[in-house]
Amino acid sequence: MSNEIPASFLKRYLAGSLDCIIIFIVALIFRYLLNLLLPDNYSHFQIIQLTQFCTYAVVFAYFGYYHSQEGSSIGKKALKLKIIDRKSGGNPSFIKSGLRNTFGIMISAIPFFIGFIMIFFTRDRMALHDYIFSTQVVEDIVSPKSNFR
Repeated sequence: MSNEIPASFLKRYLAGSLDCIIIFIVALIFRYLLNLLLPDNYSHFQIIQLTQFCTYAVVFAYFGYYHSQEGSSIGKKALKLKIIDRKSGGNPSFIKSGLRNTFGIMISAIPFFIGFIMIFFTRDRMALHDYIFSTQVVEDIVSPKSNFR
């Protein structure tokens, strides 16, 4: 992995923000559909719980699919980043990516976002959830194709 360039905190933050906007829009759609489809006897609290569960499922599926199949989410693609499995050098698995971006992110946020602050102090700019799931966010440098055959 020595030829990979670790992604900066700013690029990771911006990519994550773009992904959050996408997930937020999907969660709003789920919330709207739940309000339409659920009977009136569901409490506001029950609807919030269902919405929260659906949001976690969307996050798991979104990152699980994009990271395992394409190596980067929509936000990471926009900023020319990719995520790699540090053990294999390839894309992380669906399950690993889903868990990393649901439970791993929560762990990094507790307490006081220390898991994210670690990015500033580690040589490979890795957050706590990267260490836990053996992943790394790196620059997606595509070498230009040669015209020679």
